[in-house]
Amino acid sequence: MRNHARDLAATRNYLTLDDVDAIQGLVAGEGPFMVVDLGAGSGTTALAVLDVRDDAQITTVDIDIANIHWAEKAVRAYYPNAAWDSLHMTAEAAASRFVGKPVSLVLHDAGHEFEDVYGDLVTWHAVVPSGTPLWVHDYTKAPWQEESYPGVRKALKDLIKRGLIVQAGTPGLGWTGRFQ
Repeated sequence: MRNHARDLAATRNYLTLDDVDAIQGLVAGEGPFMVVDLGAGSGTTALAVLDVRDDAQITTVDIDIANIHWAEKAVRAYYPNAAWDSLHMTAEAAASRFVGKPVSLVLHDAGHEFEDVYGDLVTWHAVVPSGTPLWVHDYTKAPWQEESYPGVRKALKDLIKRGLIVQAGTPGLGWTGRFQ
């Protein structure tokens, strides 16, 4: 396994090494592997997948074109032929493009307010197969942050209560689970 995501995480302070490990732990199986990466950041989440499965098909979604460019730069630096593409739109808007497609993993690091996380995950719940793994960033506060993102925690707790997702763990700053 390559360490491009771990190296980028160590320099950018967006993800911890535990976050990278958690994402990579969700990348399993053989055959086609389709990932939806909601929130481009610096490309660390996409690299975490590609470091394990360079044959994965990844679509990164972000409302900020600059973030998409950063993610593309990171991906293309190490995986110039990767099946990576991007959508410049909201996470909710992108969901309609994946209806009926075999999504293997959803990574969420888009909006961090309650309404954003809740709305995104309710929308994606209706699109992905039951049992699809899910990773959500910023569930816990990073040591270098002054504030946490209580909207992320509240949205996940409400979605668990509704039976739409189930929790598996909280490694690093993120949360892992599955869509029900």
